[in-house]
Amino acid sequence: MGERDSWFFRMKAAQRELIRVCGGIEAAAAIGLVSAPQMGRLNNVGAEDLMSARVKARLEGHAGDPIVSRVEVEALGWSVVTLETRVVQADDPHVAHARVLVEAADVARAYAEGCRDGRFSPADAAATERELSELARAVEDARLSGACLQGKQRHE
Repeated sequence: MGERDSWFFRMKAAQRELIRVCGGIEAAAAIGLVSAPQMGRLNNVGAEDLMSARVKARLEGHAGDPIVSRVEVEALGWSVVTLETRVVQADDPHVAHARVLVEAADVARAYAEGCRDGRFSPADAAATERELSELARAVEDARLSGACLQGKQRHE
């Protein structure tokens, strides 16, 4: 049996999450073009099997979220950023503030889910970190929204 360290368990947790998001073992097997027993081994923390790049790409493409790739990249000390245009609700700071509250609730939910089994694992920490990143983005957008309004008030 190979080496089992925190990286291994983070990868297995990410694989399990990706398989869950794709609809379970049978559905993920069909999407990933592998057998159900192989997908079951990818889902089983007791098995050494890790996803191939091909299977991972097919499942993450279907899920619309690089769940396993994000863990791999973060393990190397990098982060994954979604390339999207951020629109700041400059006309309504209330919307920006509400988004901060929603993201803060998501952080609390991720943390609570991580503590539910009595131990806060590295995978739980990674999930909470992803939510903290979203919260930081929402806070920055809210700050920009307020700055936009302040600028308008001075010039009107």
